Amino acid sequence: MRTYILCFLALALCSCPEKTRFEQMNSSHTGVKFSNKVNDSDSLHVMNFEYIYNGAGVGIADLNNDGRQDLLFAGNQEASRVYLNEGNFRFSDISFCFEGLDSEQWYSGIA
Repeated sequence: MRTYILCFLALALCSCPEKTRFEQMNSSHTGVKFSNKVNDSDSLHVMNFEYIYNGAGVGIADLNNDGRQDLLFAGNQEASRVYLNEGNFRFSDISFCFEGLDSEQWYSGIA
């Protein structure tokens, strides 16, 4: 049994020599600058609200029918953001075009 486990582990380690398909891109290139920071307090913490650190959500949709997928980020204590895809992994912030995306409301998801 030990031989089978060692063979399986060796095969598993050697079977993925390919480089990862994803790479991290700098926000100075993409234009996406969003971070959903949550500041807990005496009244707002994990004991009172167990889902406080789950985040709010990310949505992908073609908002202007140009064939490119645009990004929507919902914030909890941060203002939500909408980014228009300009192609070549470059996005512009068009949040000012939408009313009610301020940090006064706690968003819990995007559908």
